[in-house]
Amino acid sequence: MTLFAFRGVKSHGWTFYDPINIARQEEPMAMAEVSVVPLGTGSASLSKYIAECVKAMDEAGIKYTLTPMGTVIEGSVEEILETVRMVHRIPLNHGASRVLTRVVIDERRDKDATPQQKVDSVKKRLEKLK
Repeated sequence: MTLFAFRGVKSHGWTFYDPINIARQEEPMAMAEVSVVPLGTGSASLSKYIAECVKAMDEAGIKYTLTPMGTVIEGSVEEILETVRMVHRIPLNHGASRVLTRVVIDERRDKDATPQQKVDSVKKRLEKLK
């Protein structure tokens, strides 16, 4: 049985209630797909900005997988959000006049799963379909 408590967080006059899993004291791991798109750079190429973002994640010790269309980040939700904030600002600090950042967060509380486990699960099901 999973027990939950609710923590109230006040922000801008509103109270937001965050469920806390009491039975599981450690912070659950999550993953997120992040895509940072610098705009107003004067070039169609974005690789120099993305390379700076990847370098910053390496230096911060963030666990990630770079893909052609985005980056998958692993960690707690708080770590992921801090990483998103960091990589969102990097292009602005390197001359981009605008940045579009898309984030999709997958936080699962019933079991831990890595991005590779998710891919392996689909591949396993595909094998059954053959």
